[in-house]
Amino acid sequence: MKKLLPILILTLGSILIQLLIPQIWWAFLLVGLATGAFVPYQRWGGSPFGSGFIAGALVWLGYSLLMAILTEGTALGLMGELLLMPTPLVVLAQGVLGGILLGLATYTGARLLVSQDPQGDSLQMD
Repeated sequence: MKKLLPILILTLGSILIQLLIPQIWWAFLLVGLATGAFVPYQRWGGSPFGSGFIAGALVWLGYSLLMAILTEGTALGLMGELLLMPTPLVVLAQGVLGGILLGLATYTGARLLVSQDPQGDSLQMD
């Protein structure tokens, strides 16, 4: 259950911040940085990148499907023509892209609190 909590935090936080600040597409990455920095992944288990990837893919896939429903597929169809891809592949590509972006942001946040000692061993700063 503790492994699912970061995914839930990232998913809900990403949705909330995009609703509050819709003009800035990368605002959800700030949620990933903060979650990665403050969630104790070593104690809870799980991977910062994996949690971010799953949450980012869910959010971007959900938003892409919502836009497809609201625009009756027109926007995704045009994007597919521009990228020379079928519409379902555009939706999948958006999900993968969102997952990679949030996964990297969460991993970066988790690595913010790690430093190296002079001998090269990793030290976790608490």
